[in-house]
Amino acid sequence: LVGSEMCIRDMNSVTKAIKKSVGLPSKVAASTVVNIMVRRYSFSLTPYSGKLLKACVNQFDDRNESIRLTFALSFGHVYHVASLDKCVKYAEQLSERYFTSNESMSRKVVGSAVEAISKYASKQFEDVSGIYVPLLFIASNDADEVVGSFFSKVWTETSTSGTGAMKLYLK
Repeated sequence: LVGSEMCIRDMNSVTKAIKKSVGLPSKVAASTVVNIMVRRYSFSLTPYSGKLLKACVNQFDDRNESIRLTFALSFGHVYHVASLDKCVKYAEQLSERYFTSNESMSRKVVGSAVEAISKYASKQFEDVSGIYVPLLFIASNDADEVVGSFFSKVWTETSTSGTGAMKLYLK
């Protein structure tokens, strides 16, 4: 019970820090704390993963590219402890974000988040690969060459896992 209370207290503190912090060092520190919390509390965070995922996604719109990418990485760490329904919800949200964005940096942040999920939450990635694999395939052919090549790299990395059979059928 004491660990659970600490988990809740720390989670509330970090989400407050994410919302209220200003500037690169504070935001990067908050992102790092999220990553440490996932390692420390692991699956005790599952009931609160939605709140942390939302806090990370809200930072995808920050002006600073480094902050966006840092929280995309944290998003992948938190995704590891998220429940299946949260994984599906945020997979659909990332896909929608990619297709509705006019800004290449926003699409690249989606790619960074998907890459982080594939690295740090591979089981969850496999569970919702029906959403991610088509997104990666389409995004690898993005009109913006930088974004397309980034997604192409992610597509290649993820297709070597269990979803590799999909790649064969798409050729």
